Parts: sequence; C-alpha cells; structure tokens
Amino acid sequence: MMKRTTVNFPLCGSISFAAQILRFVFLATPLVVFSAVANGATLEELWQERTGSVVAVEFTLDEGAGGAGANAGAVGSTPIQAFGTVIDAQGTVIFSTAAIELQTPPSALRDFRLYLPGGDIDAPLPAHYLGYDAFTEWHFVRVDAPSDAARLTPVTRFRSFGAGANGGPARPRVAEEIWGIGLRKKDEGFAPYFLSSRVSLVAEVPEAYAFAAREVAGPGLPVFNAAGDFVGLGQSGFGQAALQFSQRDREGLPVVMLNPDETPAVLLAEEILQEFITRVPESPSARTIPWAGFEQLRVIDRANAERLGLVGRPALLVGDVLPNSPAAKAGMQPGDAIISLNSRALPAIRPQSRLARYLERDIARRAPGDTLFIEVVRDRADESRMLILTLENAPY
Repeated sequence: MMKRTTVNFPLCGSISFAAQILRFVFLATPLVVFSAVANGATLEELWQERTGSVVAVEFTLDEGAGGAGANAGAVGSTPIQAFGTVIDAQGTVIFSTAAIELQTPPSALRDFRLYLPGGDIDAPLPAHYLGYDAFTEWHFVRVDAPSDAARLTPVTRFRSFGAGANGGPARPRVAEEIWGIGLRKKDEGFAPYFLSSRVSLVAEVPEAYAFAAREVAGPGLPVFNAAGDFVGLGQSGFGQAALQFSQRDREGLPVVMLNPDETPAVLLAEEILQEFITRVPESPSARTIPWAGFEQLRVIDRANAERLGLVGRPALLVGDVLPNSPAAKAGMQPGDAIISLNSRALPAIRPQSRLARYLERDIARRAPGDTLFIEVVRDRADESRMLILTLENAPY
C-alpha cells in the first residue's frame, strides 16, 4: 500500500493560476520589505537566530546491501546530502530524501554527519540514524554529543500558541509576507541564504498547505512569518506548470519544472508540530510500516459511478490486491469501490486526484495490528459490504 510518491504543483488549475497571478502582482512591485517586529527585533536578528534550526545532512548509502529496487545487486557506496530541520533540544533532526527507497535496510545507511550553515565543512557534527516514519515520510537523525546539541536551535522554539484552531498555530493569510531559509551546496560551505515571498493560496490537499508566489525555502527547511513565528516546512515535489514548444509540436507539450533546491510550497505547522514529538522512531531496526495490501487507487470515473450507483459520492476504485495481503484476507477484490473507512464516508476533496492520498495517509498514521472497517461496493450501492481488515507490518 505504501509507496513513495511525488506530488506535482499543478494539484489543480487554480493553484498554478493563482500563483502566476500573484507572481505578476508582487514582482511588479518593489521587493517585500519586512518591518521591525515585536520586542524590537529586526529581520536580520530573526534571521541570525533562526538559521541555527537548519543543518545539512550527509551520510553514506551502501548500494546492494539487501532490499529491492533500482540499487539491488549493485556494489559500492554513495554519499547522499539532504536538508534538515532541528526539532528538539536533544539535537534531533528530520529530513526527507527520495534517495532512500523504502526497501533499503537501515544497515545500508551509515556515517551520518551534520553541517552547520556556513560552518567548517571539515568539522561536521557526528550523528546517528534513529529511523524512518512512514506517515510523515521523515528520516530522523540525532547528534552524538550533547555538547553538539547545544549548538543547534530547535525550530519549535519559534512556534506560536493559541492563535489557530484548537489553540494551535495560526495559518498564514493570503498576501501575508513569509520568509524562509535555503542552503547552498557543500562546495559553497552549505551557506544559508534568505528567501521571501507572499502567500498566494492556502489549501487543504488534503494536508494544509500554503503556496507562495515564488520559492520561499529549501525543501525540508523552515518558513516563518514577519514576526518570526514558525509557519511550516518547505516541501519538495512541487513545481510550475508550463508548455514546451518545438517545431514538431506546435501545440505545446505540458511539462512541470521543478527546482530541487527551493520550493514555493509550505506544509503548515498545524500538520507537523505534534509529529515532532510523537513520530520519533524507537530504533532503526524497529521500522514499522502499516500495510493493507491494496494498490493503484484511483478516483471513480463517471461510467463506473453510474454502474455502481455512486454518482455524486466520493469513491476510490481498487486497481490491485496483493496475494496473501491483509486486503486479500479481508475479501477485497480489484474493481471494488471504497466508499467509507471506519464508518466515515470518504470526503469530497478538491482536487479529486488527492483522495487516494487522503486514504493512504489515514492508513499510514496507524500501526500494524490495527483493525479497519472498509465499506466497498462491488455491484450496486444498495449492496455494499463491510470488509474487516487487520493491518500488518509491510514485508519490505
């Protein structure tokens, strides 16, 4: 069930359109100038303090050290670099990278080290791997020495309280000024640099995101508002929709242009602050990935909705059910239409293409051994059946 996915920016036409409109408006005006904030702190002072919450993560990936995938059977080792954010006083850092496949055993990951922004690249901070969390898709590392942890600044120090729903952090508003941090490459000393923009759209897709008019942070690095409050984390995999023209194809070929070092998409703090505490793995070898065993979910099309009597109802068609999986044991079949989970109907999400992501995240936040009650339609809506599925740990 769990697969690593990359989400492109054109989640719906309105997002890309809104970003382009606001990009025109803001770029046609002078660069955003942030005023002094509460307690007399200047933007420069906020910047200096908050760069302590970011690091560059480097480690070695031993290829062919077991598992499956593109690197299975290969020989050698590869240095991997990623951007990370400090989340607690113990020097715990989260980062995300597509370089580590889900099938990669923790033993293939070694020699973790952290680099301070603009610091001495010949004197990294030794660190160790804590593990991977399937729900957040974060990898966790922690510095070895408490003295090194004292050199880092947890981003949670800059969270705001009580302004948002249920006492959580407030969401940024459309046209609000936000800023973030980017990091240069290793040969430039991982030098930090400043990025700023305005919010062009706030949307639930289904996670709560803010989309800026232009790039506002490095992927996995924090974003702040004018007061210096933590707004969220930059997310990779989002880009600008464009058309590519050629002499042979004068109609244009749709493409998505991605910037691997900067992003305009921000996963909001309300989605992640609690996970900083609750999702830290117990150990690398104790990796648990809840697995249902049904795959290739897609939003029900008009023809199938009419055939099953589900017109106007959110539903997901199951493309494949893996043999001997929890789904197969529960009696699920390819072509079943999922309409509810644990007695809750699937929500009407826009764009509809994100509905599968919603269900996958709902399962990923659970644990092996949890029981799910999945309502499916195989023939007609008045003949739905309830499948009782017990999640297992993923076999990969």
